[in-house]
Amino acid sequence: MWFLGIYTLLNAAIDVKKVQNVFRVSVAGVPLGILEAMVALGIIIALFQGGAQRRKEPTDRTHPMYVVCMITLMIGFIFGAFGTINSDAPPRFKMVFMREFFGMPASIFIGYRMVGYLRHARRLGYILAFAGVIVSIMVMVAFDRGAEEYELHNNMNALRTVSFITSYAGTACALLVFSVLSGQRLFRPGVALLIAGFCFIGQLTPLHRSDWLGQATALAVVPFIVPPGRRIRSLFGMFGVSIALVLFLWGALHAASLATGRNFHEAFEKRVMSMLPGDSQSSTAPKAWATRVPAIIVETQMFLQSPLFGNGFAAEEATGRGAEVGEGFHHNSWTSTACQTGLPGLTGVFLAVFAGPVIIGYKLIRANTDRASTIIGAAGVVCGVQQTFLGAATAGFNGYRAAMLIGTICGVVLRVREIQLTHMRMAAEYEAGYGQAFSEDYGDQFAGTAAAEGYEYLPAEG
Repeated sequence: MWFLGIYTLLNAAIDVKKVQNVFRVSVAGVPLGILEAMVALGIIIALFQGGAQRRKEPTDRTHPMYVVCMITLMIGFIFGAFGTINSDAPPRFKMVFMREFFGMPASIFIGYRMVGYLRHARRLGYILAFAGVIVSIMVMVAFDRGAEEYELHNNMNALRTVSFITSYAGTACALLVFSVLSGQRLFRPGVALLIAGFCFIGQLTPLHRSDWLGQATALAVVPFIVPPGRRIRSLFGMFGVSIALVLFLWGALHAASLATGRNFHEAFEKRVMSMLPGDSQSSTAPKAWATRVPAIIVETQMFLQSPLFGNGFAAEEATGRGAEVGEGFHHNSWTSTACQTGLPGLTGVFLAVFAGPVIIGYKLIRANTDRASTIIGAAGVVCGVQQTFLGAATAGFNGYRAAMLIGTICGVVLRVREIQLTHMRMAAEYEAGYGQAFSEDYGDQFAGTAAAEGYEYLPAEG
């Protein structure tokens, strides 16, 4: 887990413009920096040490979703690579989008292979919380740097930044709220809510409406995924948490108004209204989706022309229609992936972004066997839901840095689920009267891992 910690915290902290794009080299026209080096190092470590990590907590089988997900992603990568050979897109764009897509299978592989003991996996919850705090601090500093220009010229873009993966803040916020409502503590409730509030403001600070959508959906799902027996209580608890987050927001808007010398409450309200249905759209205040729809239509049409094999990486650039669609290509992660890599790639990212983290994550929570599994399951659900909606609204998991977030969580979720299933099967056998055989075959492992952690076993559900 030590490498996953470094891998995650670096991805959260590194500024694209001031660090990633400065300390880099160019290989075949593709810029490679610190984070690409971390991905490469992670693959090497996972290859050579991953087997030893997995042997620490043997399981009955490799989780089938991991196998299917990796196969479909690699087929999609191959289709995208072959499809781009005869493309008219500039070679640099071809290589760049290969790199962006490859970040997903690489991160799943790293996350899956680097989890040894189940009890160690729980550390990912703390890692995500710290990553959320770090990225929140970074985006607030960036906001402060642009405050003067916004005050003088009313240029909101001066306050916005795309240099950080702010989704870490949103994931941390929702995960900490879950930990409070479910009773699966990472920190004391008061501390957890303070950190959650700070990360909530961090997620909203860059003023990206797609980030707000992702944050809202991640929080909305929390009261419905708490372990059985606490859901009614969690609904009332979520009401209180929502009031607290609104107060955090009000305080942040007041501070922003003081920093910029303008009424930031009004500016925030206008951006919120631009996300809602209605006819109140103008050239100066267009609806949030207005700049996305033309490119989504073109990418969908391209996908339908070659649904199985896709059109190859950077297929959109090869059309020469970037200006026609307002440079909106790749701003819907789902249609961009489908356009470039066809059904295999689209299936792979669906498994990686939604089915693995959300569906399998929810199974981890529902089984309710131990705190580590529950926290990892919650991380999967809130991040998967967040990235599902975020990817439909902007360039999200089709970039390798966002893929490093959701891919790593997906890999960890699948690994923890197979450990959980093995423990549940072992406990069921023991309870069914196979005590002697169980003791001979699994006694040391059970005593050393499962029993020592105080599992409350339930029958396995597959």
